[in-house]
Amino acid sequence: MGRRDGLCGCVRSPVLRLGSGATRRRAPAITLALVSWLATLAAPTLGLAQSDPVIQKIVKTWKDREDRIRSFRIEWKEKVLWVAGSVAKPAPGAGDLLFPKEDVIQDYQRSLLVEGARVRYEIDGVEASNCSDIVGFLKCRTKSAFDGKNSKSFWDYEDKALHYPSGRVHPVSGLFDAREIATIPPLLAMRALHQEWTTVNLREYRPAQEVMVIDGEKCIALTFRGGPDEEERIYLAPQREYLPLRKERRWKGRTTSVWKVSFRDDHQHGWLPAAWEVAEFRSDGTFSEHRTSVVTSCAVNVPVRGEDFKIEFPEGTWVYDGLTKESYIQLSDGDNRRIVPGEKGKYADFLATKSGALLPRDRPRGAWAYVLVGIPLVVLAWMAVALARRRWSRSGGGPAAR
Repeated sequence: MGRRDGLCGCVRSPVLRLGSGATRRRAPAITLALVSWLATLAAPTLGLAQSDPVIQKIVKTWKDREDRIRSFRIEWKEKVLWVAGSVAKPAPGAGDLLFPKEDVIQDYQRSLLVEGARVRYEIDGVEASNCSDIVGFLKCRTKSAFDGKNSKSFWDYEDKALHYPSGRVHPVSGLFDAREIATIPPLLAMRALHQEWTTVNLREYRPAQEVMVIDGEKCIALTFRGGPDEEERIYLAPQREYLPLRKERRWKGRTTSVWKVSFRDDHQHGWLPAAWEVAEFRSDGTFSEHRTSVVTSCAVNVPVRGEDFKIEFPEGTWVYDGLTKESYIQLSDGDNRRIVPGEKGKYADFLATKSGALLPRDRPRGAWAYVLVGIPLVVLAWMAVALARRRWSRSGGGPAAR
């Protein structure tokens, strides 16, 4: 499910999704639970399928590789095929809205920095919007970071007239925006043991008899069955540190998705990702999603600073804080304009007023609340006293009638 906008309530493309069918920059809603991920960082999965020697060898090789690659920064260019109607489709009573009208390819520049438990992920490209007033692609630069304690995301739109800057503070046990379909191939290559990132849980995979030659390398296959009709296969190259060169998902014997990764041999750090392709298919065999990525830079054991994993929201950013469940607009003086539940208006209205100023007019506020509530109570009390005195007089308790 996409993120709900603070003002119009529209669905904005999610930063995390694993399957097809979402109307945003395909993300997972796959989703990363930071607590679970940190647990895997603290205790690598050494006990996986200990009874199987093949799995044991893969785990040891992957762990040795991750101990050697303590940090990395990878940058890549990506082309994404947006299939016609993938952002908005006609609905009964909603007219003939269809976007995009035909298949279109959009370009993205992405970067990922990982060091221990800390992550920074940046995207320069477009975000799809299917709001009632904005349907189309919005040029946007996205930043997400986790510094080991706080997790934040920031969306900076090029056309401020169409969309204001947005921010989000994620709860520690909530979701993090760095795990999406675009990042899973490089994370699978560099941090394969952390299943919360890579979606390859070796507890569930078993060696298969199949052997496939990929890029001149004889690859072994691991298979996982999620049910009688669902199967996943991952092909690993033993001569390349058991790195995954291909991953397939099948449903009732039909291939629904394929991931392919190619590597280059670095004389110092071994095999590093060079390019990858992600394709998802409809039942008729046509693409529902297609991505091709080429690595432009990959640095290993790079020096990092604490500032690399922090995000500060600039003035005017509409922020949703997942820790406090509140929204606010960041102001220039470091203070913020809190959004009171029930307030309604446009972004400019919130920016120009103080907290609570946009609550509905018929809602009692301040001293007027006491006036509007107090007057009826006084009238009711007076009527009760008058009625009591009248009854008392009739019963003979009052002065004798002349």
